[in-house]
Amino acid sequence: MEQHPSDEKHETNLVLVSEIYPDNIVVLPIQNRPLFPGIAVPLNYVGKEMVQAVKSVLERNDRFLGVSFVRQINEEEFYRSEVYHTGTLVRVLKVLEQDDEHINFVAQGVIRFTMTRRIGKEEELRWNVHYHYEEKKLLTDELKAYSMAIINSVKDLMKLNPMFLEQLKMSLNQIGMEKPGLMMDVIASMLSADPHRLQDLLETIDLYARAEKLLLILKEEIQLYQLQEKIQKQINERISKQQKEFFLREELKVIKKELGLEKDEKTAEIERIERRIKKLKLSDEAREVVEEELSKLKMLDPNSPEYHVSRTYLTWITDLPWGIFSKGNLDIKKARYILDRDHYGLADVKQRILEF
Repeated sequence: MEQHPSDEKHETNLVLVSEIYPDNIVVLPIQNRPLFPGIAVPLNYVGKEMVQAVKSVLERNDRFLGVSFVRQINEEEFYRSEVYHTGTLVRVLKVLEQDDEHINFVAQGVIRFTMTRRIGKEEELRWNVHYHYEEKKLLTDELKAYSMAIINSVKDLMKLNPMFLEQLKMSLNQIGMEKPGLMMDVIASMLSADPHRLQDLLETIDLYARAEKLLLILKEEIQLYQLQEKIQKQINERISKQQKEFFLREELKVIKKELGLEKDEKTAEIERIERRIKKLKLSDEAREVVEEELSKLKMLDPNSPEYHVSRTYLTWITDLPWGIFSKGNLDIKKARYILDRDHYGLADVKQRILEF
């Protein structure tokens, strides 16, 4: 039996139907985010169960199947994943590639449905469904106000996210406010909101309630992009300031060097080492070795590893207390007293220290 909308008409609402849909369909799980009516997307499935299910659909003239967003994923057997009971009927437009274990195709969202009863075995993925036909409500002032608020929010979002601009502008021009439900679905499909909140939008059949929820998500999305823009601006300003300071310092170094007001790092380092060497009371042998190492340092490139080794060696030499001696203290009794006071036991060790 196939469904038609004659029972859903009433005085102020007219149900839009362009064709009759099958009352039972194959329903496939989808990851990442729900698929909305009116949207065409590529779908990719791996596994013989799902490939076989899609192939069975391709044998029909209408090429209809259902997709539903995953509530709880089954990593080992994806087709067994728990899905939300409200999904979207899609028509397979084009198969891009397929084999026994893999199929990739483009599908167009058509209409919402709710799964009512499973048919056959679990791996057959077939369900009885109830369709939620889009009603053409009289465009009341309230619905107009919601639509205008949504469109204005989208325009604000376009200013903050240029990638959002062209695709959405084209879609909105084609839809207009005469089809508020489809307009809301197209906008929702392009938002980066939490996918479970988008699923809640898909499950919201009433246009007024859907418009209210969508408007809230849009406002939150705008605030998020405004915050991102503020953070990015602060980072860019900080980087620009740091770059400017770096270039100014480099320019200042060059100017000072040209005017003879500042030496390069190597010259300044060598002069510092020479001043420290002059203050040391080196022996003739030590002075000869130090001066030889200093001459070597002057010839090395500051970026070479040898330069850093030589500089470290000379710095270590100049840190030693040349010609400075401490007064000897040979009081054995005092030494024994200190050892006994600070260290309990260890008599043999203490005796060896005192002998030394």
